[in-house]
Amino acid sequence: MSIISYLQMISYIINILGFPLAIYVFLKEKKKERHDREYGTYNALDDKYVHYLELCLKHSDLDIFDVPLHDGVEQSPIQKRQEEILFTILISILERAFLMYKDQSTRLKKRQWTGWVAYMHDYGSRENFRRAWIKLGGQFDSDFVDFMNSHIAKPLERAA
Repeated sequence: MSIISYLQMISYIINILGFPLAIYVFLKEKKKERHDREYGTYNALDDKYVHYLELCLKHSDLDIFDVPLHDGVEQSPIQKRQEEILFTILISILERAFLMYKDQSTRLKKRQWTGWVAYMHDYGSRENFRRAWIKLGGQFDSDFVDFMNSHIAKPLERAA
């Protein structure tokens, strides 16, 4: 057998093995990119939420943290305005979570969405959040507004 025959045989083997290997490497890289995007989404939203928690700490006299204050202290007009502004930040974060996670199929995003829905529902049951939502809700994505209205209405229906 000549060198040319050996080289042809080697090129056939490379083509036979190389093509499936290239497909495997391509698919593996795509999966890694999707995973990185999902965690990038998670980290970006988490950073926004941590910032909101820092604001809650800075304004601990306001009833904006996810564990409501039950001290019955009347707020000043400035405190009410600050609370409304901070709830606007929170609503914006909730809207981002809604847009990022609501229709996702991956396990990570489904788990994240479940947590965000519970969080939205908890805030939707708070009177001060509902007051802010009534004033501010109309400025957000219409699907998000419909979703939040359904979660805000549920606690009101139970109370009636």
